[in-house]
Amino acid sequence: MNLYREIKKTNEQRKMRALFIGLGSIGQRHLQNFQRLMGENSCEVIAYRHGDLQNIIENGEAIHCGNIAAHYGFKAFNNFKDVIVQTPDISFICNPNRLHIETAIPLAEIGSDLFIEKPLGTGLDLLDELEKNISLKKLTTMVGFQSRFHPCIRKVKKILQEKKFGNVISAQFNWSNYLPYFHPYEDYRKGYAAREDLGGGVTFTYCHELDIIQHFFDIPESVYAVGGHLSKLEMDADDTIIALFKCKGKLSSMVFPVSLHLSLGQGQEERKFTILMDDVYIECDIKRNRLKIQDHEKNTLKEKEYNNLERNDLFLKEMAHFLDCVKKRNETFVPVSEGKKSLLMSLAIHKSLKTGHVEPI
Repeated sequence: MNLYREIKKTNEQRKMRALFIGLGSIGQRHLQNFQRLMGENSCEVIAYRHGDLQNIIENGEAIHCGNIAAHYGFKAFNNFKDVIVQTPDISFICNPNRLHIETAIPLAEIGSDLFIEKPLGTGLDLLDELEKNISLKKLTTMVGFQSRFHPCIRKVKKILQEKKFGNVISAQFNWSNYLPYFHPYEDYRKGYAAREDLGGGVTFTYCHELDIIQHFFDIPESVYAVGGHLSKLEMDADDTIIALFKCKGKLSSMVFPVSLHLSLGQGQEERKFTILMDDVYIECDIKRNRLKIQDHEKNTLKEKEYNNLERNDLFLKEMAHFLDCVKKRNETFVPVSEGKKSLLMSLAIHKSLKTGHVEPI
């Protein structure tokens, strides 16, 4: 918590104007963590909102309150032009996926640093314009892949970089869950994850695994995907996919396969991956925060369970890192240029689902 206290102490010396666009579950989580780190009186918060829902969402529960703006102490706007005139120092973009890039462009033009919730977007049409403005204004940007801060992910990344266990031979990733359990306080059929028009579906919703794959092995060369809307869930976006990536990362001279299974139709949540290397077999259970490394004689080289890790710890670390980079004018771990990689992978998966062919990334 030293970094959290340092950021909070530093920012108590000045006022920062922060804009939040979208105050659903993830938007409110980021707002809560932002105020926790910054201190409630050290910053001015404004929000752009369309709806009039007055629910406080915390730890998966929604509690109705009389006035959400009064609860958090922000000033609300329902006209985007009025928001731009406020010239926010930083902007948190947490609206539906398909709106992320088009929302970010005018904010980048006025010089606002950007935190964009994952995925970066759902298409490439406007991405060049956004990247041009980011470069021109020298903005600090971050895409919300909080899994990068998970201790198991960081440990495995270090192992791969050190290469002391040889080359990667293959890897398998699986994340399966049940969409109606995501936000029990709302009708899942109306949420963004179930709706293709809002940029939903399992490929975009669970693109964290795509980011981890490219983070570990570099962006794959190609992908072949099978799946779509296969479950009984009432949604018009993909709920299940299996993808096979052809990888040749900078950490290995070999071409190797990486398989990915994603599903929104499984009642028992699983989030695991395994990596087979020349000398070891790595097992990671992200849901249970467990990591195990064995050699091929079944000797356990490392076994670690992070019992005290809370889900919000990752979001807090992510927020602290972003605010620290904003303060120091540094690039984050996951700038827009890095978030673009998982977007390219998502689009290639969708294309393969339609064509039935292997698609380049």
